[in-house]
Amino acid sequence: MKIENNEKNNKSGFTVLYAVLISSLLLSIGASIYNLSIKDIILTGSVGESQRAIYAADSAVECAFFWDLNITSGEDSSFASSTFLGALPDVIKCSNTTIDLQAVSPAACTYNLLTTLSRCEFSVIFSNTGACINDAAAAKVSVERVVTDPVNFVIGTTITADGFSSCDTTVRRVQRTLRVTY
Repeated sequence: MKIENNEKNNKSGFTVLYAVLISSLLLSIGASIYNLSIKDIILTGSVGESQRAIYAADSAVECAFFWDLNITSGEDSSFASSTFLGALPDVIKCSNTTIDLQAVSPAACTYNLLTTLSRCEFSVIFSNTGACINDAAAAKVSVERVVTDPVNFVIGTTITADGFSSCDTTVRRVQRTLRVTY
């Protein structure tokens, strides 16, 4: 005698449902990991650009220090002041960039007799040739000297350097600024 089981197997679709559910869960986890990886790569790239910008600002400050405290020339500074205004050097050199202080803008170094303030501004490009090629880092430097004590002729100096990760004016260029006062 044969006994037949006429009950239908209603569990046949659960295997496919579980497979779709698990594969969609794994796919969403994979997409999340991919999204985090892309953001990490972008962040890592911006850290490199930030490092180039801070290097440019730091190097420009050191160059301005050298020329402000240029003891080898016999003067107290290469930048304008009330006593050495006529004895300024025509050119200074930072990295491989030669800067003509007399030709940069209408007056690269100015002195105001009313405020006893002198200000010199120049730009430096950090490349092998000193020209803006191959996305070289750059900096804009401002050296301000103020007579803080006219009786003893004490001069306070502020050097501000804006370092840029690139010498061209792209939107993605990073800027870092250092300001030193002494």
